[in-house]
Amino acid sequence: GRFFRGLRQLFVKRRGITNLLPFQHRLLEWLRSHTTWLIANTDKNLGPCAIEREQYIRDALKHLQSDTYEFLTEEEAKAEARRLQGVIFEWMGYGAKQKAIGKDELWYLRHHTTKNGEDPFGYFYLLYKVHKKSLSTRPVCSDCASITSPIGKWVDVMLQPVAKNM
Repeated sequence: GRFFRGLRQLFVKRRGITNLLPFQHRLLEWLRSHTTWLIANTDKNLGPCAIEREQYIRDALKHLQSDTYEFLTEEEAKAEARRLQGVIFEWMGYGAKQKAIGKDELWYLRHHTTKNGEDPFGYFYLLYKVHKKSLSTRPVCSDCASITSPIGKWVDVMLQPVAKNM
């Protein structure tokens, strides 16, 4: 109550001073008004790039129509996410495993797996390889906030000491 009210009073919203040049402002306004263009990320942390939306879609479909991915209907995808959530909860189980996994870790896994179950999927996007002679893309399937993200983070934490000792 009072703590958060007092904290909010310390942070007053105000408009920041821009460090953009006038031509950069004009370019940003032009991009905002032309929805046929979008800003994509580039590979090797080379910054953003502008690409026509139609081209981005064509580039993404090249990857998605390969043998790497399987097309699922929305219903099939949601059913698979529910099944996977059930497998994760079944793995956590009770009894011996609960003694092997700490109470706080179990809470973390249960809480975040449940929370991520509301929007269980990762996100697919492209990184443009602007450093190559011919423009190509790198597909990325982001796991952040997906149904498998909490258990993946937990496994990573558990394996770090093993990896460092090897």
